[in-house]
Amino acid sequence: KRKGKAYNDKLCFFRSLSLHMGLPLDGLEGKAKELKNLFCEKASIKEFEGVTLDQLEEISRIFKVAINVYEQDEKRNTDLIFRTITESDNPLNLNLYGEHFSFIKNLAIYSQSYRCSKCDKIWSSSNNF
Repeated sequence: KRKGKAYNDKLCFFRSLSLHMGLPLDGLEGKAKELKNLFCEKASIKEFEGVTLDQLEEISRIFKVAINVYEQDEKRNTDLIFRTITESDNPLNLNLYGEHFSFIKNLAIYSQSYRCSKCDKIWSSSNNF
């Protein structure tokens, strides 16, 4: 248990995936490392440097999960910056801050407005994308 200490092991994506899979907070570390190792094995990664947006399609295929990545500005307007080809009624929704992914448990609480990256229109629901 970290209890407020920052992580620097670059496993934030896999902790989020573990939460999405239903693991409790106290069960994340082992599962996150297991998922990271599986990803590295399947993707032939010898030195893990963290997960990038470019790798999310492959991760989506490996773990059979749809992934949506959002960013927020200072006014809490939300941009969908990445969506995998895989579709699902229960996608893994992530916030991206710098190079750090965090799990979005409830999209309705996370943001009240979503900005279209193509036309800049603000929507009240992420379903409009």
